[in-house]
Amino acid sequence: TAWRSDGKNGGANDDTQSGFELRRARLGFDGNLFGKDLTYFINWATFRENGSLTVKNGPTTVGTTASPVGGLPVLEEAWIKYHIPDSDFYVKAGQMHDPLDHENIVGSKYRAPEASLQGDIFGNTDTFTQAVTAIYDNKGPIRIEGGITDGIRAANTNFEDFPNNGIEYDGGVAARIEWKLMGNWKDYDQLTAWNDKEDLLVLGSGIDYSYGGDFDSISHTLDLQYASPAGWFAYVCYFGRYTDHNPGIPSGAPVSTS
Repeated sequence: TAWRSDGKNGGANDDTQSGFELRRARLGFDGNLFGKDLTYFINWATFRENGSLTVKNGPTTVGTTASPVGGLPVLEEAWIKYHIPDSDFYVKAGQMHDPLDHENIVGSKYRAPEASLQGDIFGNTDTFTQAVTAIYDNKGPIRIEGGITDGIRAANTNFEDFPNNGIEYDGGVAARIEWKLMGNWKDYDQLTAWNDKEDLLVLGSGIDYSYGGDFDSISHTLDLQYASPAGWFAYVCYFGRYTDHNPGIPSGAPVSTS
């Protein structure tokens, strides 16, 4: 239920609205295939908006009508990961989080608050892209992931490149390194101190280079996460971006931003 004082008719009347919604419903599968070295993950989110259809009489538009597409499944992640036997290396392929900044890699499933304004603007909330990456993880204090991508924020795009069908990028490369100063890696997979058994402190940094036509961008991050068993939690992140021949900047204006 939502109630707003003087919320309609130009402030002449209160506005009360009641109803139900399943705004964040998700459906997913994960597990192993043919042994412990090959894992997979598939996850769908819920499309939150309805569309509209244009009603025409010949060439004349006579109105629009709602298109009830809200609630349809929308693919977020679909990837496989292979652990090279007797080594500390993995290969991962599919649609996944761009290995750039921790907040968006964690995603909305494992954080207590909403996405930060910084993450929403620079990362478009979750930075899903199609990619093939290599991972180094010996379960020690250092983890590294990097590889080739379809460009930052390229979720659910087809194989075509810029500028076809509104696709912004031809491709890109991205990498991230994380250094665990204390704590357990499993506690770093969430943006909260929920159920942490010991102090956690992790420093991370990532970089992404994406290009399309004459336009390219370099995004870079540096972040620090702290959590304690007492429930204290802090996450600090610097996020910068340099763009060249940015189509969103008027001719004659500076072409580098951060």
